[in-house]
Amino acid sequence: MIRRLRYQKRRSRIELKKSRRRKSYLKQLHIRQQRKEINISYRKDEKPILHINVPELFSVIKYPEVTLKFIKELKHLKFDNKIKHIFLDLEKIKSIDIGSICILLSIMHELKGKSIAGNYPKDEECRRIFEESDFFSHVRSNTSKTNNKNFIIKIGSDKTLNSSIGAAIKKSIYNIVGKEQHYPPVYSIVQEMAGNSIEHAFDKKKCWFFSINFDDSNNKINFVFTDNGHGIIKTLKRRFGQQFFKDILRGEFNENSAILRKAFDQKYGSRTEEINRNKGLPKIKAVVDEEHITDLIVLSNKAYLNLGQNKKAIELKNEFQGTFYCWSVDKSNIELWEKKKTE
Repeated sequence: MIRRLRYQKRRSRIELKKSRRRKSYLKQLHIRQQRKEINISYRKDEKPILHINVPELFSVIKYPEVTLKFIKELKHLKFDNKIKHIFLDLEKIKSIDIGSICILLSIMHELKGKSIAGNYPKDEECRRIFEESDFFSHVRSNTSKTNNKNFIIKIGSDKTLNSSIGAAIKKSIYNIVGKEQHYPPVYSIVQEMAGNSIEHAFDKKKCWFFSINFDDSNNKINFVFTDNGHGIIKTLKRRFGQQFFKDILRGEFNENSAILRKAFDQKYGSRTEEINRNKGLPKIKAVVDEEHITDLIVLSNKAYLNLGQNKKAIELKNEFQGTFYCWSVDKSNIELWEKKKTE
């Protein structure tokens, strides 16, 4: 009887210890779970922002290497799923052009899964260019459009929206000659650029930007067309790989700019016998040669090429994944076209 009582007491003590240990374990587990929930909640509430300084010399025409290096790094962020919020600091910009603004818009379109905010350049001239570019028509902002002479048109489908392009060009010519009128040389090359972009530059998502910017001080219109596709050189290599290989063996190509120049000279024909295939680039060059537009600059992959009078060519260290065109039109271009039209 006594032994039995001792056994029951000992068992009770053991059970009590087990119960206490279990309660202690559950308490610690609850605390850890609470801490875990707090940490998760904290991470959700916290919004880490990647702060990016836009370079002071943000001009793809004057400073292509600095600008393209930044664009390349910014574009690469689309592969980083950890970064959800980006702040673009433009305060220190000292030089900017409409081309860089269009490229920035196109990259922001690629990063549309992320939240992007920013500020203004402190430099008054750079801020004016930025505000008057029509940039704010394509982003959520409290800033309204300040210049009705400038347009940026974005297309993200298989259609080139001929009417929108034609109407914008017609309005822009008014700023030079004092009346709205069609200007087929610009309309035709934009159609060729858009056609190339839609047909060859993209595998899936198709998007390009076309900009019209009036330069009051020089009484001319600056045009920009850009896409973020594969680029002319990469597209040619993919489509005419065997022909490219033969040309390289013959020593015809030492530089990317030489490849690009030959593409505009229609070095590469169609793999089919269709009459109008691959004549888009030569058609664009013909408009330059006829002096209906001025100083057409083309950037694609690692080539920078001026098809205008100075024929400048640069081998780029920083690749532009896509194709960029810019050119200008003034009164002399229009008068020359009108004269040839009546001959």
